[in-house]
Amino acid sequence: MSGLRVTTRELGDFHVVALDGELDLGTTTRLRDAVDGLALRDGDHVVVDLTAVTFCDSTGVSALIAARRHADAAGCPLVLAGTPPHITRLLRVVGLLPVFPAHATVEEATRAPIPPVP
Repeated sequence: MSGLRVTTRELGDFHVVALDGELDLGTTTRLRDAVDGLALRDGDHVVVDLTAVTFCDSTGVSALIAARRHADAAGCPLVLAGTPPHITRLLRVVGLLPVFPAHATVEEATRAPIPPVP
C-alpha cells in the first residue's frame, strides 16, 4: 500500500507543501487537499517540495497540474523544489518540464526570481 505524507508551512510569502512518499492514484487527493487548503493571497508563492517523493505516476503529474492551476487562479506562482531525477524525467517525457520552474532546494526557490503567473 502506498503512502504519502504532506506537510505545509509558511516562509514569509511562500507556502511550502512538502511531500514524502509515493504520489500516485491512492494519494493524490492529499496533495490536492493541501493545496486547496492554502490561504493564498495576492503576492504569495507556492513551493512544492518533492525531495522525498519516491514514486510518481500519471495521476501524480495530474495532481501537480491541478496544484499549478489552483495557484495560478489565485495569482500565485508555483515552483517545484528538490525534484528527483525520476520526476524530472517524467515531466520531460510528457512535455511539462517548461511548465514547472524547478529549484534544487526550498531555500533556493525562496531566493530565486519569481516566475510570472500566466
